[in-house]
Amino acid sequence: MSEYDKIENFAVIDLGNTNTKIAFNFQNHSTFKKIVIRTSQDYNKQINAICSILKKNKTSRAILAIAAPIDFESNQLINPPNLRGYKNKKPQADFKKTGIEIQILNDLELAAIGEATYGAGKKYQVVAIVSMATGAGGALVKNREIVRGRYNFEAGQHIFESNAPVIPYKITGSFEAALSGSALRKITHQDPAKLPDSFYHQQIDRLSQILTNFSVFWSPEVIILTGPIAKRFQRSLPLIKKKLKKYIQIIPIPKVLLSSMGEDAALAGGYALMKKYERK
Repeated sequence: MSEYDKIENFAVIDLGNTNTKIAFNFQNHSTFKKIVIRTSQDYNKQINAICSILKKNKTSRAILAIAAPIDFESNQLINPPNLRGYKNKKPQADFKKTGIEIQILNDLELAAIGEATYGAGKKYQVVAIVSMATGAGGALVKNREIVRGRYNFEAGQHIFESNAPVIPYKITGSFEAALSGSALRKITHQDPAKLPDSFYHQQIDRLSQILTNFSVFWSPEVIILTGPIAKRFQRSLPLIKKKLKKYIQIIPIPKVLLSSMGEDAALAGGYALMKKYERK
């Protein structure tokens, strides 16, 4: 075991739309202690709950990955589509008040680092992750470093359909309004996990169009699909590949793979960043 294989007093927090995972006592990227709590729409309640857990475990430093758009100049959350009570909050400053230092990232950014470092993208230099869970979106890493502008990418908001149903709190015609779990629940009035395979088969062309957009916007070598909705397309990957050959004619077609790390990709990404920080 190297001196970096166990990192003390450092935690990784994956604050998602539905659940929040807190990991510490890392032995490596896949061996750690993990606590899972429900994500509250009450921002202050959620931050207090996380801080309580960190203090009980004698943790004073953390990486916080959150399902929200972030202004990285001010470290301020902007307008989270599924965490509306978190708008304009500044988690870094609020954690510091309790004596805990954090670095904040978008949740898909950290998951992309995890997949690119240890998962399905580890053989590639330019890796895109596309998530279909409660929300939908994507992130891009190059050489295991995050690619972003002043804000993280909010690719779930890109519009690809001109004639689409109006869904409350969703951008009409957007990726998130088409293939996120929250949108499918509103469209079908059913639990997306219980929808038949035939339903998802009908969505293959829509997903292929979305992946075409990711391909021509970002030029990744590989696109990694993650999230419970993405898993429903596992058997459809060969057909998706055929669709991409039809739609993408100007650049090489990226490989499309399913996540190999699943729901813990962001925690593994946090471990990769922690190792980097400890070497500095």
